[in-house]
Amino acid sequence: MRARARQLDIALNEEELRVCLLSTSIPRLAAMWEERRKLLPDSEHPGLASLIDRRQTTEEDLIVLLGASVGQFRSGAEVVEEATKEATRAGIRTFVSADAESWLGRPRRELYRTVDERIKNFSRCEISAVDDWADQFRIDRRMTLPRALVLLSVPEDGWKELPKQSYVSTILGFFSKKITGGVLRGPLARMTRPVQPRGSLSRVRPEPGKAKPSSIWSRTRSAAENRCS
Repeated sequence: MRARARQLDIALNEEELRVCLLSTSIPRLAAMWEERRKLLPDSEHPGLASLIDRRQTTEEDLIVLLGASVGQFRSGAEVVEEATKEATRAGIRTFVSADAESWLGRPRRELYRTVDERIKNFSRCEISAVDDWADQFRIDRRMTLPRALVLLSVPEDGWKELPKQSYVSTILGFFSKKITGGVLRGPLARMTRPVQPRGSLSRVRPEPGKAKPSSIWSRTRSAAENRCS
């Protein structure tokens, strides 16, 4: 567990970690994490965020999450405050803090599953920022928790599926972006990096009074041929 935490650069609370390591029940660990998640539902720490967002949480994941120092998490109040700012910037008037707090009490998977349902079939709400978030979510399968809360504040009947012609155009654009993103993140990007020029003996300039590399090579080869003969 400690090695996994070091790999993800997660600071641990040793006392809490030892308590979790004594537990032999995965359902018990899951219940403990669900209680903590309601109080500290999010984290800006990349390693913790990746564990929180996982679809399938392993026993090791749960122990690392429960053993992590609480200072690396964000409280529900902080998340709602950021969501309020996001809603203001996007010009959304239907955002209500109490509703957002209610969503935070639900399992994370349920929240993002509802996001998926709202935006299915490339539905749009005609709010530019939110539609952009939805498009990015379709490609990356990731969305910050505050933005997810804002998206869910848009009334369900405010999402409309695109007309047939627009739908075809949008889906083609979607797959184009997804393929491009995959290429940029994949091995092809590494293969196409500029190759650094290799050194050449012909470019080496000898210091005054020293033999050139080519003459050194000639003498070495002649000596080897004499030994063989």
